[in-house]
Amino acid sequence: MKVVLVKDVPNVGRTGDLVDVANGLARNMLLPRGLAVPASPAALAQAEARVKRKEKEQRQAQKAAKDLGKQLGAAALTMRVRVNDQGEPYAGVGVSAILEAASAAGLIIAKEQLALTGPIKKLGPADVPVKLGGGKVASLHITIIPA
Repeated sequence: MKVVLVKDVPNVGRTGDLVDVANGLARNMLLPRGLAVPASPAALAQAEARVKRKEKEQRQAQKAAKDLGKQLGAAALTMRVRVNDQGEPYAGVGVSAILEAASAAGLIIAKEQLALTGPIKKLGPADVPVKLGGGKVASLHITIIPA
């Protein structure tokens, strides 16, 4: 039976593919779960439109990631933290503090994009990796100084 896949199905195909599968697989799994629709000219047209829309969204996401990468390269944040008598910070600088400073500087970064393994606990410069998508990573330069 020929079907058009609505979603990616492991070992069968990707979204929008026209595949020929066993009748039992189509009737018992793909069609009832909404993973595929029977092949017809209308279904093929919808699948093609869905693939084009997805490609357009991916291009826009790549462009946004490229723009963010350029902004991160030009940006340098300075953060003030309270220190004790020995000049060591009381607490580390975490994700939420970095996001607040970035938004104050006009950078739009999602929490999931920061690849910080733990809080930054030392004064001075630090580079925070930011995931841009597509396996690309940029660095956000932060300088931590005493308040």
